[in-house]
Amino acid sequence: MARNADGRLEIFGTNSAGNIYHRWQTAIGGPWSAWEQFDGALSQVAAETNADGRIELFGVNGGGYPYHRWQTRIGGPWSGWEQFDGLLRP
Repeated sequence: MARNADGRLEIFGTNSAGNIYHRWQTAIGGPWSAWEQFDGALSQVAAETNADGRIELFGVNGGGYPYHRWQTRIGGPWSGWEQFDGLLRP
């Protein structure tokens, strides 16, 4: 979970197939959007808000490779997935 720059919450999760989903509050303290699916497949995800208010999403795929993507502007669209170097599982 992460907080958008305007205070709305956004949550992220995966299902048993590794599909990645998110939803967000449509108003501060208000109702939630429908679940929206991201491309890709990850076994774990975590989110954080950058100092400038954009959310960044991190995850690990089934092979243990870490990835991340971020909002390209505050409250805006998302970048594509980028792989970090390294492997988190032997």
